Amino acid sequence: RALRVLAEEGFVREVHGLGPDRFDPVRKPHYHLVCRRCNRVYDAVIPYQDHLDLLPPQAGFRVSGHEITFFGVCSSCSDTKEEGDGQGS
Repeated sequence: RALRVLAEEGFVREVHGLGPDRFDPVRKPHYHLVCRRCNRVYDAVIPYQDHLDLLPPQAGFRVSGHEITFFGVCSSCSDTKEEGDGQGS
């Protein structure tokens, strides 16, 4: 509960991925990578796209921020098992 309160107050960021929610001490907006095998969350080393927050208002909705999470398999997990492409055989 303490982490959720810290997230509500802006001291940490809540990260939604696979499994339980996690909390990130990096408050600056950034993107995440989530491994579908071990559920580990990594910071994505790509620039934050501020312009995505500038979408025109739609249905009275104003954008105040965005989150993007990429899903895949981390190098540790891909070394141990082969990853399918999710499109069948």
